[in-house]
Amino acid sequence: MFKLHTIFITGASGCGKSTLALKLGKYLEQRNVSVALFNQDDYFTMPFIPYKDRHDISYETSSGIDFHKLKSDIESKASDIIARQTPNPDKSILLVDIVIIVEGHMLGAAAEMLCESCTKIVDGKIVNSLSTVCVLMQCSKEKCKQRRLGRRSRPKEEWEELNQYIDEYVWIGFEQYGVPALDSFRACVNNIQAQKIEIEKQDQKQQQYHSNASIVEVSSEEDDNLEQSLDVILKALNKGDDNI
Repeated sequence: MFKLHTIFITGASGCGKSTLALKLGKYLEQRNVSVALFNQDDYFTMPFIPYKDRHDISYETSSGIDFHKLKSDIESKASDIIARQTPNPDKSILLVDIVIIVEGHMLGAAAEMLCESCTKIVDGKIVNSLSTVCVLMQCSKEKCKQRRLGRRSRPKEEWEELNQYIDEYVWIGFEQYGVPALDSFRACVNNIQAQKIEIEKQDQKQQQYHSNASIVEVSSEEDDNLEQSLDVILKALNKGDDNI
């Protein structure tokens, strides 16, 4: 039976979230999986201002992110994909193979809202073994800084401004807001798992329709760790079957 999965990838700025999301999406698409990729940065409500003009950590928090719009877009995209699928002969269960990938450094600030969307994006249609995988990427301050500075070539002045901004605000912002956001994801997944256990106790027939959830913690300190992370995530998705 095909599955609908949602993968959240989060961690400090520069830890490799976007790279991992793109690698994962490409791998799945090559296997005829319908993939929709969402980037938290596309939902910033604050205008971009030069790094030299930023004097606090507001751009490193969740205050300027429209999570309601992100949640709405996730639900809408998944419903659109499902609507294009062909149901099996009894028309009770859709045979779908869809992966929604969402990446961003502050996703955990809206963990409950985003995880909730995973149980509603089917729009009333029954989907077998809906599941959620939350990928928490761990990486050192030095490596994250190196990657962010090396994303693209910059004029020397801009590079120096970004370097100073990272030192003064980015990692401090992650420690103050990003780390608690990761903890929120852990708590949210634990809650989903607890709810699933209760539902299974009450009604075994509902087991296949309730969301599975798991946390995958990976290191991205070394560049080749991303390939290893890909394998770990795929195992979490499969959970013993070979659909993906």
